[in-house]
Amino acid sequence: MYDDHATFTENLFVLVTDGAPNGLFTLLNVRQLSSYNPMPSNVMIVFCVDNTTLMESNVIKVHEMILNISKEFKNKNNLYICIITLEASSRQWSQLRSGFTNTMSDVERFLRNNKPDNIYLSGGIPVGDLLHNALYVNWPFNGDNQTFNKKLVVLITDGVPNGLFSKLVGEDPWAKSKKFREHKITLAVVAVGNGNFGCDAFYSELAKNTGGLYILFVNAQRILQGVIRKAVIRKETFNKAFRLVPREYITISSFIFEEIKKCGNMNQVIELFREVSDKAYYDIIGDKFRF
Repeated sequence: MYDDHATFTENLFVLVTDGAPNGLFTLLNVRQLSSYNPMPSNVMIVFCVDNTTLMESNVIKVHEMILNISKEFKNKNNLYICIITLEASSRQWSQLRSGFTNTMSDVERFLRNNKPDNIYLSGGIPVGDLLHNALYVNWPFNGDNQTFNKKLVVLITDGVPNGLFSKLVGEDPWAKSKKFREHKITLAVVAVGNGNFGCDAFYSELAKNTGGLYILFVNAQRILQGVIRKAVIRKETFNKAFRLVPREYITISSFIFEEIKKCGNMNQVIELFREVSDKAYYDIIGDKFRF
């Protein structure tokens, strides 16, 4: 996780007065003033939606969530949305992608024409491929300065990630999360449906590796709206906005799974999971995981 760059490194105060010797005055901290940056920032969000059989009963709810989030910010000309959906044919995965838009009708049209697939291929969801395409999507503003170009990718899935409990086919999701961090892109993972402990732990660390968060679907709209609101209105970076999410909405935050942070790729992640499984020495206490 990387820290936000502070605009000022010293405490500097400004005296505001009406000019009269005995007039009223106000002492303002420039650190506080700097947090309300009047310069417009570009907020860009990519929704990566799992559109396969496992999600079928929840796709409409997911679409409604995306629409509700879009509607709240429909008058913000600096908010751009792109949607990537994961589809499946009888033999291979495919992805549909909208272009970036800040027009609500474009978002509605894409989602209305996008129906859930009726096939789920074995081997798990190609999360790495989804993240790869989100990473290299045609971002309308491509600078890495988080003050002015804020990038968020929201992965919404109910599937086991490819490569976690099976041979990795395609792009490495753990390696992609490191690329997200390098390019100042924050990842949020929204879990739909029944949880899987191993997936929960992996997805949680995948998001945290970029400065983002793992969110249960029941809390997702409220959390994402609050985070985006902070980025659009209060000019916070997405990293800082996620750090400000109240703890009562974060049910997975207390996983103690430090070893995964040392992994450089999915092969190392898989070995770590096997080691834990072989030892059969772990406890699940509430929402805590410990070796």
